[in-house]
Amino acid sequence: MGYLNLSAMAESGEQTMGLSQRLSFQSFLHAATSISASNPVLPVAQNPSIAGPLADFHRGLLRQGISLSNVETQLPLERFLDVSALRWPFLDRESLVADHQSVLKSHEQGTIAELVDREPEKAVLVYLAVATGILQSPHYRYRETFATNLALTALQLMPKVLAQCGNLSIVQCLTALAIYSLFSPLGGSTWHLTGLAMTRCISSGLHIVKPLDTPPLGSQRLEENRLFWTLYILDRSISTALDRPFCLQDEDITAPLPADATTAGGSNVFEPFTHYTIHHAQMISDIRRNPERGALFHTSNFHHWRDSVPRLPSDSECEPWLVEYTIAYSTQLRCQAMLHVMQMPGSEIEVGALNILANEAKDDFCTFLCALHRRSKAQDFALTAFDALDAFAVGVALIAIAARVDHRSMSVMKMMSKGSAFRLSVELLMVTSERFTAIRCLEDILWAFLQAATAKADCGNPNQNHEWSQLETLISNSSMPLPGRLKALMRGVLR
Repeated sequence: MGYLNLSAMAESGEQTMGLSQRLSFQSFLHAATSISASNPVLPVAQNPSIAGPLADFHRGLLRQGISLSNVETQLPLERFLDVSALRWPFLDRESLVADHQSVLKSHEQGTIAELVDREPEKAVLVYLAVATGILQSPHYRYRETFATNLALTALQLMPKVLAQCGNLSIVQCLTALAIYSLFSPLGGSTWHLTGLAMTRCISSGLHIVKPLDTPPLGSQRLEENRLFWTLYILDRSISTALDRPFCLQDEDITAPLPADATTAGGSNVFEPFTHYTIHHAQMISDIRRNPERGALFHTSNFHHWRDSVPRLPSDSECEPWLVEYTIAYSTQLRCQAMLHVMQMPGSEIEVGALNILANEAKDDFCTFLCALHRRSKAQDFALTAFDALDAFAVGVALIAIAARVDHRSMSVMKMMSKGSAFRLSVELLMVTSERFTAIRCLEDILWAFLQAATAKADCGNPNQNHEWSQLETLISNSSMPLPGRLKALMRGVLR
C-alpha cells in the first residue's frame, strides 16, 4: 500500500475529507484488517477471524453480543495503561478510565447502543484497550477468544468513527488497532494500520508546528503531540524490522517533543522514557539513512544514547512486574540499536567497531533473550512477531560475533549448549511460531546459517559448499523475506 506524499496532504483532512474519500479510507482500513498477521513481513493470507470457519465462529459469538463488567476488564485495562505509559503514551489515562466506566455503565443499563451512536470512539478505545490488555496479562491464552471478540466489535464500529469523529479520535482509534495487531495474529497488518494512522496524522498536520503553538500548549495540542510521537515510534520500529520505508522523513517533522507525559502515565515516572524511546527511534532512523558516516560514528552515538538512560522506577512507584518489564524493554532497545550498527553496509570492515560492540552486545543479547524466554514460559505476556524478528536477528548476530571475534565458540555444540543465548533464540522462534506461523521458516534459516558458519570455520569440512547452497535455498524460498542488511551480514560471515 502506498502513501500520499506530504505535498498531497498539505491541507487539513477535515477540510478535504468528503464522502468518497471517507469511503476510500474505510476500504483501506478493511483491506489492512483483512490481512492475516501470521506473517508480518509478507501479508498475503486472509485474516481467519474475518473469513473462514473461525470467522463463522466469531460471528456467532458477536450475534449474541458482548457483556462487560468491572471484574473481567479492570485488570486488563490497568495492564494496558501501564504498558502504554512506558511504550506508547498516546492516550490520557484519566480520560480512558472515565470512558471505561461510561461503557461499563451503558452495558449494565442496556444503553450501549445509544452510547455507540453518540460517541463511538469511546467504545472502540475501551474495547481495544481491554483486548490488548488481556494479551498483556497472565493466562492470556485462556481469554484470547474474548480479546478477539472485543477487537472485532471495535472494528465493526470503525465506520461510525470515520463518519462522525474528528481527526484526533480517528487517529487514536487507528493507533489502538495497530498496537492490538502487534500482539494478535488475528489483528490485521500492523504495518498497514500504522501507515493509515500516520497518513491521517500527517493530513491533520500533527507532525508540524502550528501557527498557534505557543507555550504552554493547550490540553488537546498536548494530546495530539503525544499521539504523533507514539506513531513516530511505531513507524520507526516496525518499518526497520520489516525493511520498509518510513512513512515520514525526519526533516519534515517540526513538532516539538512531548513536553509532559504525566497525564499519559498517571505519574511522571515514565516521562523520561518517552523521550528516551523517541531518541532511540531517531538514532535508528539516522543509522538507516546515513550509513556513510560509518559504524564507529554510529557506535559512538549509541554509547551516548545508552548512557543517558533514565532512572528506573522502583517497586514503590509501580508494581514489580512493571519494573521488570521496564528493564527488559530498555535492554531490547539497546539490542535493536546494536543490531542496526552491526548490519550497516561495510561494518564488517570496521573491525574496531565490531570488537567494541561484541562484548557488551553478548551480555545484552543474553539478558534480552532470557527476559523473553521467562515471559513465554510464564505465559504472562504475549510475545509479538516483532519480538521473534528481534530474537532471530540476535541469533544471526551471535553467530557473526562467534565467527569474527570469538572463534573458540564457533561450533554447533557450543552454540547450542543448554542455556546458551543462541539456543534461547531458537527456542523463542519455536514458541512464537505457535501463534505467528510464518516464523517457523526463520528457525530453519537460523539453524542452516549456524551449520554453514561452522563449516566455514572448519576449513577441512567437505560439506561447506553444500551448507552454503542449502542456506541460500532456504533464504530464497522463505515465506518471510529477510531484510537486505541482515542477509548481507550473513553473507559477509560466510565469504
